[in-house]
Amino acid sequence: TLRHQRTGLIWQRCALGQSWDGSGCTGIEMQLNWNSALNAADSHIQADQADWRLPNRNELASIIEQHCFGPALDSDAFPSAPVTAYWSSTPVSGAGEQVWSIDFVDGIVLPASTETLQAVRLVRGRF
Repeated sequence: TLRHQRTGLIWQRCALGQSWDGSGCTGIEMQLNWNSALNAADSHIQADQADWRLPNRNELASIIEQHCFGPALDSDAFPSAPVTAYWSSTPVSGAGEQVWSIDFVDGIVLPASTETLQAVRLVRGRF
């Protein structure tokens, strides 16, 4: 895990499905629909903590590195990060079955159908 200095949030360094080996993430990220991602967050325990959750749209956007591409993340903080879209917990207002996600190829925030399969990076800390 790592603490984001600007927000104070604790982030998983690896996407769900990957493991930290001491210097990077290994394995393949899980691709889940939104309901499965919410359920996975509810049951996740890591670092002896059980309060992991899907980040909201603004929290997830806070780790975007605008000067980085493919992934749009700090590669020292998030080594071997899958270059894909990740779920947030924020539904798109008035859009029915759509939720905000972030494509970490370029850091674009976009709506996605709740049935779309996407990666999950969990967070803990203040809401």
